[in-house]
Amino acid sequence: MLYRINFIFVMGFCLMISLHFINLFLHVEPKIHLTENRSVSPEVKFEGSYSKFVRGYDAYFKDHFGFRNFLVYSSNLLLIKIFNQSSSDKVIIGKNKWLFFAGEDNAFHLKERKVSKDLLDLFSEKFRKWVFLFKNKNIPFVFFVAPDKQSIYPEYLKEPQASWESEKNYDMLASILFKQFGANFINVKPELLNYKQTNKKLYFKADSHWNDTSAFFVYKMVMKNLRLYASLKSIPILDENQMTVVNQIYTGDMIRIFWGISNLYDEKEVFLRGSNRDAIIVESHSGEYHGVPIQKEFYTTTNPTLQKQGKTLLAVRDSQFIPMIHLFAESFYRVILVNVWEDKANIEELIENEKPDAVIFESVERGLVQFLKKI
Repeated sequence: MLYRINFIFVMGFCLMISLHFINLFLHVEPKIHLTENRSVSPEVKFEGSYSKFVRGYDAYFKDHFGFRNFLVYSSNLLLIKIFNQSSSDKVIIGKNKWLFFAGEDNAFHLKERKVSKDLLDLFSEKFRKWVFLFKNKNIPFVFFVAPDKQSIYPEYLKEPQASWESEKNYDMLASILFKQFGANFINVKPELLNYKQTNKKLYFKADSHWNDTSAFFVYKMVMKNLRLYASLKSIPILDENQMTVVNQIYTGDMIRIFWGISNLYDEKEVFLRGSNRDAIIVESHSGEYHGVPIQKEFYTTTNPTLQKQGKTLLAVRDSQFIPMIHLFAESFYRVILVNVWEDKANIEELIENEKPDAVIFESVERGLVQFLKKI
């Protein structure tokens, strides 16, 4: 019996290492497309350097050996469907097909890395400088934090990650900022939790971002806050009657990490479209913008229908802001979209040069510690 097991194991091993050569002659590999968030290594040619050729061919072979896609797909499928385990340390598998992102700074979630009082005081001091800067320039300014999905949907977490529900660092900072700066800080988390009770789905199940429903809800909160300023009291705010609802299949960013099995998590999602969206002009800039050096991704939008209004919004934001871009573009003639990781000196120079009519700072919760340290 033991001999048979060993024989089967040896033959299976020989078959596995022979798959590449079998496919070279028989071409029997099933066609499976992997949704990898990178470019695969290209075929290389010998150009005089033996070591460079070997390194290049090694990378090429790892991306193209026979049955590679099938083996990667099968491994991911077995881990998720049979063992309910994630093959990536960046993704946490929760209940009912909910996926959670765990690939960035988790200082607001891990008990052993709680934010100290000194760090909270430092954040408060840094934020105070920005508030005073905009106040002296007479520029309306608001800051809000996009909560992580687990902060709004902790009930879909499994142990041990379910303990995140009890963490209060975000709430501590929110309390301090609201107490000291009032209308300049918008705490959207409790409002989203209340809105969730209306049975609205606010985050994608297989994506790390909130969906259009949540983005539209927060957009209205921010716009109502900005309209408290005399210079912006007539700024238009979109309402539900102006939005077109589009239902379409969506593949989340986290399931794409698993390569090839995204169709298992594809869902029909709700997307919102404003009435003037097609008229909005979106431009990408690199290198510099009006003489200011640009290190990160940088976009501007122009809404010709609001040319007479002429108001400009500058938003320092991360990827959570993406579904809100077209919303703010329907409220402002120009929107300047600065990456949250742009050099601080560049941000200050942009504000000085552009003299925007309003400024928004937005950070996702999981990146908030690093963002506040940076600014």
